[in-house]
Amino acid sequence: MLGYKHTSDAIAKMKLRLADKSNHPMYGKKHSFEALQAISKPGELNPIFNKKNIKLNLEQKFLLL
Repeated sequence: MLGYKHTSDAIAKMKLRLADKSNHPMYGKKHSFEALQAISKPGELNPIFNKKNIKLNLEQKFLLL
């Protein structure tokens, strides 16, 4: 198992807090032009490309298809 396992109480609190969309951390905000450019880079140029967990998730996703 990778990462942190939230307790059922913590999950319930998060669901309650985010039930109203205006409580979401990105509500009413937009990504900057620089952030959008970084996100849209393909493959190895993307700053998140070489992150271990994301790479594993992508591999698992394509194996399941």
